[in-house]
Amino acid sequence: MLKKALYSVLTILIATAAIFGVSMLFLAVMQHALPISAGAASSMASSRPVSSETLLSSSTASSSAGESSASEQSFRQEEWPLILVNDEHPLPDDYEIELAQVQGVMVDSRIASLLEEMIAAGEKDGVHLVLSSAYRSPQRQSQLFEQAVNENKNEGMDSSEAEAVAANSIARPGSSEHSTGLAIDFNGVSEEFDTTPEYRWLMKHAADYGFILRYAEEKESITGIRFEPWHFRYVGSEHAREINRLGLCLEEYAGSPSASSR
Repeated sequence: MLKKALYSVLTILIATAAIFGVSMLFLAVMQHALPISAGAASSMASSRPVSSETLLSSSTASSSAGESSASEQSFRQEEWPLILVNDEHPLPDDYEIELAQVQGVMVDSRIASLLEEMIAAGEKDGVHLVLSSAYRSPQRQSQLFEQAVNENKNEGMDSSEAEAVAANSIARPGSSEHSTGLAIDFNGVSEEFDTTPEYRWLMKHAADYGFILRYAEEKESITGIRFEPWHFRYVGSEHAREINRLGLCLEEYAGSPSASSR
C-alpha cells in the first residue's frame, strides 16, 4: 500500500512539472510572437546603432544646408557694385577694398580693366577721357570737406550754413562713394563737361562698361547732390543699362526690392 501511495505522489509531481514546463514554453513562444509595444519600440530604436546609410544621409543634409548658406553669402557679396553710400548710408566700417592704378589714380581693382577698355574705346572714337579723381580715403575726404566749409565761412556763412552748402557738392566724411573706389571724376571736374564730346560719348557708351552718370540734374532732390556731369559710378553693365532704361538714380534703383534679382 505504501508503495502504491508513493507511486501516486510521484506520478502527480511528474505530471505537474510537465504541465508547468509546457506552460512556460507556451508563454515564451507567445511573448516572441506578440508585436512590440510603441514604448518598447522607441526604446529599442534609441539604443540601436546608427547605420552608415543614416550617417551618410545626415551628412548630406548638413552639407546641403551649408552649401545653401554659403551660396546666399556669395550672392550678397556679388552685389558689391550696387553698394549705396550717401548721408543716410555711410560706408561700413569694415568695408575692404583692393586698389589698382589707372592713369595715375587709384580705383577698385575689380573695375580697373573695364575702365581701361572704356578709355581705349573712347580714344578710337576720337574722345579723350582723363581720370581726374577716383578713390579717396576717408581722411582725404574729411580734408576736402573741411576745406569747403572754411571757404564758405570766409564768405560770411555761419557754421551750419557753411556745412550745408559744402555738403551739396562734397560728401561728408564717411558718406562719399569715392571711398569705395567705384566713382570716377573725368576731365578736370568742369562745370561745362556736359557740353563736351567726352560727356556725350559717356552718356551713350558708359553703360556698356558698367558706368552710370551718378548725379543727374533731375535727381538732385533724391540724391541730395547737385548735377555733376563729370562724376560717373560703376554699377555693372546689366544694372547700368537697366538704370538708364528706367530713368532712375542709384538711390531709387538700389532701394528697389527686385534690384538684386535683375
